[in-house]
Amino acid sequence: MPVNKTDNFSGPYLTNGATVTFPFTFVAPSAAEVAVMLRSSDGAEEMADGFDVSLGGESGGSVTFGAPPASGFELFVLLNPAFTQNIQFDNGSAWLAEPVNEAADRSALRDLALKRDLDRGLRVPFGETPPPMDSLLDADGKVLAIVDGRLVPILNDAAGSEQVAASVKSAKAAMAKTLAAQTATEQARSETEAARDETVDLVAEAAAITQAVSDALAMGTISDLVGDRIYTSRAALNADLAPDDEEYALVVGDPTPANNDLYKKDGATTTGSWDGPLGIFAGASAEAQAIADSLSGLTTLVASTNLLDPTTIRYGKYVNTSSGNIASDANWACTAFIPCEEGDVFTVGGDGNRESGIGFFSAASDSGASVGASTGSLTVRTVTAPAGAHFVVFTVKSAARPIPANLRINRGDKLLPFEKYFTPYYAVDSHAVEPLTGGKSRLVLGGTGDKLSYVESNRSGNLIRNCFVPFPTLDLLNPPDRLNLREQWINGTLAHNGADDIAPDRIWGDDIGANHGFKFNQSTCVGHGKTVDDEGSIWSSGGNESVLVKVVDANTLLLARRTANLGPAVGAFTHVSGATNTSSFTTTANGGSIQWYPPHTNYSIRVLVDGIEVEETEGQWYYSDNVQIIETHDILARSEIIEWWIANGGASAGLTPDGDPSYTVTTTYHFDRDGQMSVLWNWVFLKETPVDYLRGIQLQGNNTPVTNYIPSAVPSTYEGNPVDFSLGESAFLTDGHSTLSIGADDLAADGEYADRVIVHWTDRAIAAGILPVGDAAPDLRRVRVTDTALEISNARKLYWRVLDVGTHNAQPGDSYSAIAYRHVMPRWAERVSFYVVRTQGRAFIFADWVDIVGLDRLPIPADLSGRTFSVVYSKNATVKAGVLAGSLPVMVDAADVNAYVVLEVSA
Repeated sequence: MPVNKTDNFSGPYLTNGATVTFPFTFVAPSAAEVAVMLRSSDGAEEMADGFDVSLGGESGGSVTFGAPPASGFELFVLLNPAFTQNIQFDNGSAWLAEPVNEAADRSALRDLALKRDLDRGLRVPFGETPPPMDSLLDADGKVLAIVDGRLVPILNDAAGSEQVAASVKSAKAAMAKTLAAQTATEQARSETEAARDETVDLVAEAAAITQAVSDALAMGTISDLVGDRIYTSRAALNADLAPDDEEYALVVGDPTPANNDLYKKDGATTTGSWDGPLGIFAGASAEAQAIADSLSGLTTLVASTNLLDPTTIRYGKYVNTSSGNIASDANWACTAFIPCEEGDVFTVGGDGNRESGIGFFSAASDSGASVGASTGSLTVRTVTAPAGAHFVVFTVKSAARPIPANLRINRGDKLLPFEKYFTPYYAVDSHAVEPLTGGKSRLVLGGTGDKLSYVESNRSGNLIRNCFVPFPTLDLLNPPDRLNLREQWINGTLAHNGADDIAPDRIWGDDIGANHGFKFNQSTCVGHGKTVDDEGSIWSSGGNESVLVKVVDANTLLLARRTANLGPAVGAFTHVSGATNTSSFTTTANGGSIQWYPPHTNYSIRVLVDGIEVEETEGQWYYSDNVQIIETHDILARSEIIEWWIANGGASAGLTPDGDPSYTVTTTYHFDRDGQMSVLWNWVFLKETPVDYLRGIQLQGNNTPVTNYIPSAVPSTYEGNPVDFSLGESAFLTDGHSTLSIGADDLAADGEYADRVIVHWTDRAIAAGILPVGDAAPDLRRVRVTDTALEISNARKLYWRVLDVGTHNAQPGDSYSAIAYRHVMPRWAERVSFYVVRTQGRAFIFADWVDIVGLDRLPIPADLSGRTFSVVYSKNATVKAGVLAGSLPVMVDAADVNAYVVLEVSA
């Protein structure tokens, strides 16, 4: 078989003392060439035995233990190919493809295993030669340092501190050079930027050496003093009073360098306090802290609003609702110890009922007594940390209730929109390191996973930044599964933020695409006895067939109805087909119908800067005209995904199955010279497909907006009250009330047709909508949208329609296109809005007024001066020029009414 993928390990899987089967996705030449490694919480690694290997060819396979590995380990399944060559060809023998292919396959697999291990080593950049290394025969208790161009082990004494001090002095010198260069002429700017980079690198180097000395001391001569009493922050040390009087402890990894030091306990166990720091790193820490203080504007801590890390959920533990103490039960689970302090306010909730136990603790110990307990609402609960609290823990599941979808805990007295947890990290503030000046535009890619990327520009006179997550990691239960729009900033102020702000379409009677998928259930079934080998099997309950999509743990299954877009009801399930373990099982609870991700296949993403493709996922690029991020994907009907899972072994076999797609979508995020964003859409149907409508763009009503303006609106009613969005209505009008669907009765008979909305905040505005091109062109807009043109939900979300002619079956070959946009701008004093939307080869100018009579001069960008234009739409306003100059005169006649113009500028 060919080796057509580069997987060389699978994991980590978190062992829970119950699961015995773990899948792997790499190709293994034989069962003997699969290994399992276990990593404990302290980082110790050991190779496991006592398992059998089941091979599945190109799809991978699984390992099954005779006895489940103990709880609390990270488990990795490794490709472990033999490095012998046992295939021999005799002279004159017949040529057979099989042994030749086997030899080639084994060679490729050995390369993959070697690459995996080499990638974990320390490497120098291309073009550089690693420094030579002195002998390490007597290096115990020493640290490595680069001295005179060689890697040399040095003692844990003043020599190490001298090395740190030298690096710090170099960093201070580089900082002084930076400050001096800031006042230099334009010719010296490159020297300033280089000095700043040098400063950041040297500070990082000094911190790394300090950390290395700390680590070595922890494991060397001080280990007799501190034992295992090593803490990652001073706060964690202060929270643990269990050690006895005059015992020592070490803090390593605190973000404040001065806190990384040796401490001595004053007081008997569970009482007293910690004396220190005792000053073993005082000199280096003080110098490093001084530099850190002077460079404090360089970094920003980026953290998830959701404090629940799902990988740290502890199965077999829960919080007693009466005492608040930690108790044990194999069918329950709770969070890890989440740090807090007295007076901190937290809100817990999810998409369904949860277990109610919440406990507060003075130390991160299961045996410690709670300092406070809270119970109550099974949906959303707000709690305050009591006196003496340093940690909070809450129950996440029981035998009766599975973990609800989107379970989360955030700071504050309101439950925030769900955000997938990610490890906090410090991001370098590029404005502090390299300010954008002189009309620069750039793309900054933050990397894969949950890392934010952005496009920003100040060429318009306003610093505009659009943030997004372009390369998310696929997760069956959590979005995003494609580029996800996040924040919009103007002049350093957050203008708008949303964790779910790309528009799905309404297909097959449900929201599909973007951050939405098909439905199934997460069901509780205690001791179900099913393994990964049973995934994809079919079961019957209540006269309906369901598919076992995935085994979550020993008591939880993901189940999907085979033909209906939902999960099965609670009940008894009997075997129909597939599966190794065919005994019946009974579910006792489920989390309701939740979504799985993604609904697509054949996904690709490309990034182009001024038309040149960028291969990297992390870095910075300046541009002069535009950045384009192009996504293509094919949408599968639910039945295509279900049947593929049945044929191939459930979700563990793959989250993006092969199948015959119903339609294909291309989405291009286009960022212009000013950093503003447009979104280009193409939909092509490949099969007859039930369609309700296509959206193209949405805008969440977050960050407390004030007013919504819809230029094409006419006076109408909402819930029996008169409204007129053309003059502006409260952005909170529908909040907590009924959804408002805006159609022909609510819009003018000519001109725009709910093409756009201008949303005002107190100091800024966002214009969002659809350009008058493609299927939203003036001659097609009212043909493509005969039902709802714009929807304002009861959660203040704005949803547009590119196509809405009622529910119908799209036919193979039907296609639609649109260009949507979301532009952020300052509030104008003299008008409701003025903005320019740029696309490839042309631009559109928009201006709006309310209750204005007289001449207004629109400030035309310099690059558009001298161009001709045409009027696409106008209302109560007349343009008094035929060519764009530095300003464009418009006569506005809008006493007590609104006015607008929409101009298309020639190339």
